[in-house]
Amino acid sequence: MPSNHRVLVIGLDSATFDLLLPWVNQGRLPTLAALLRDGAWGELQSTIPPHTAPAWSTFMTGKNPGKHGIFGLMKLSPDRQHLQLVSSRDRKAEDLWQIISENGKRVIVLNVPVTYPVRPVNGILISGFMTPPSASDIVYPETEAEKLRSEVGAFGPNVEGTGIMEKDRYESLLHSLNYDLEVRAKTAVQLLGREWDFFMIEFQGTDEVQHKFWQFTDPSHPLFDRAKQSKYGPAIMRYYEKVDEVLARILSKINLEDTTVIVVSDHGARSAHKWISLNNLFWKKGLLHFNTDLWTRLRLLLFKIGLTPISLYGLILKLHLTGLIKSIRSEETRSTLRPLFISLKDLDWSRTKLYSLGGWGQIYINESSLSEGERLDFPKKVIDLLLELKDEETGQLIFSKENIHLREEIYHGQFIEEAPDIIALPDPPYTGYADYEFGFNRIVRNVIGVGGTHAMNGILCMTGALTKKGELKQNVSLLDLAPTILYLLGLGVPEDMEGSVIAQGINEDYLASNPPLQASTTGDGAESLNPYTPEEEEQLQRKLKDLGYL
Repeated sequence: MPSNHRVLVIGLDSATFDLLLPWVNQGRLPTLAALLRDGAWGELQSTIPPHTAPAWSTFMTGKNPGKHGIFGLMKLSPDRQHLQLVSSRDRKAEDLWQIISENGKRVIVLNVPVTYPVRPVNGILISGFMTPPSASDIVYPETEAEKLRSEVGAFGPNVEGTGIMEKDRYESLLHSLNYDLEVRAKTAVQLLGREWDFFMIEFQGTDEVQHKFWQFTDPSHPLFDRAKQSKYGPAIMRYYEKVDEVLARILSKINLEDTTVIVVSDHGARSAHKWISLNNLFWKKGLLHFNTDLWTRLRLLLFKIGLTPISLYGLILKLHLTGLIKSIRSEETRSTLRPLFISLKDLDWSRTKLYSLGGWGQIYINESSLSEGERLDFPKKVIDLLLELKDEETGQLIFSKENIHLREEIYHGQFIEEAPDIIALPDPPYTGYADYEFGFNRIVRNVIGVGGTHAMNGILCMTGALTKKGELKQNVSLLDLAPTILYLLGLGVPEDMEGSVIAQGINEDYLASNPPLQASTTGDGAESLNPYTPEEEEQLQRKLKDLGYL
């Protein structure tokens, strides 16, 4: 197999052909249109749930979450008192770029999510989404940081524009997204001139823009604002037009004769009209119980009468007091307000039979509170409860049987015991709620501040001299990307990777002359240690709340 072939991966977080193909057909995305015309393309199945942290981790390891250990954005602390954000240290499997590095090839990896803290590679790695805003150790090797500052100025996963904040928060967000896009583009174009065999750049703004602007494209959305539709209805499309221009700048630096270009998303996107609070459901069904001490009873009383994080946030938005949002997210203010709100630390674990965390239908069964006779049938009873759940306003059922999974049905590996016992994905237009364990006091309510959420159908396009042309006919998943990239680089596929080389997208003559090779198993990743200080946890959680992740 040729050893001089290169692979360039462009990650468009949350991209979906549901949006892109109409724009391609309208001539709005000429660069992407050319890649699709000359390459193999099709929908790409995400992980369950379709969330950034497990999805990109599956992409970069070729393993399901049961083998790499990341099941969501957050995990419960060992003392069950609070939630912790995951990091690269929670991914207990080797990354794709580590494997490539160990085989003597050079890599450049820019801004891929959940790569902080950075791991050593043979090349350059700049961390991505889930990097604390104040972190300085975002580059490997550290000696590259000063060089990059002199070459491109600001760089990294958390750059912000220096202009004044707009009065309209949507204008401010677009300003920030466009600035971040340009910074990533400049960094990529500069580093493409270095020596590399594998290059990857991820654009997070494609996810952020759909979370914040989808409501302006959907007249049935509860947050649809006709007065703002003309201004912000095209915001997602216009952002993708800018992304398409950036793709053209990047592609101008490579030769498709010796480089395969892969455009990929970790999941798709769709409209989100209403939030579901599974913890409220379990509480009202007598499956989740609170402590009976005085302060917990007082917080629960306030919760019942409507003093919740969401009611407070909604009031600020309703009164157009957007200047207070920054203040209320400060650590000092949050520390003052936090004791007012019910949380997991208020649960009576001796009586609580199950709980949910993570906002994507992840349900954990507390077996220590179940009798021996209950344990066998309890998961089925929970699933039956979910299947019966209706929206009281519309009468619509919220969950379908095909979207509720026991963990053993979708995960396998040495870390399966850390997985949720049940994963229940709400049907559109519903989505899970993640910010605080008890953000509002109803089971179902309209969303606030976000218009879009994630979907299972991501995108894939592979273009270059080694690829076929046309739509992929067979199902492809994120598991298949790591084996395919290694194959295109002339490397063997580790036998413990679960996906397969995407043969249907590769030139038949080349494939016949160069059958995939198997390599020995990959090594383990770093130990699961929390790399974030309490201050960094707060910074990240504030940012994630802005995006609708929490």
